[in-house]
Amino acid sequence: MADGTTAKVEVTYQPSGKTVRVPAGTTLFNAAHWAGLPIESTCGGRGTCGKCQVRVLGGPQPLFSTQEMAALPGAARADGWRLAC
Repeated sequence: MADGTTAKVEVTYQPSGKTVRVPAGTTLFNAAHWAGLPIESTCGGRGTCGKCQVRVLGGPQPLFSTQEMAALPGAARADGWRLAC
């Protein structure tokens, strides 16, 4: 942003309803950690284990990563499932 601040986005996790504001570009994996809601991941959020699956219910979504294409079947991707990392 022009004033030197970083844009923030708001993420709400269900079913807890816990909301956290994080800098744009923060992974859902890291945002969950900051919210005190750790997500299971044996690879530590590096995108190699596929265990950090979350369902995104709203908001803009970037293109699927190579890791997501490999870890998530087409039906899961169509239903909003992503890797949190």
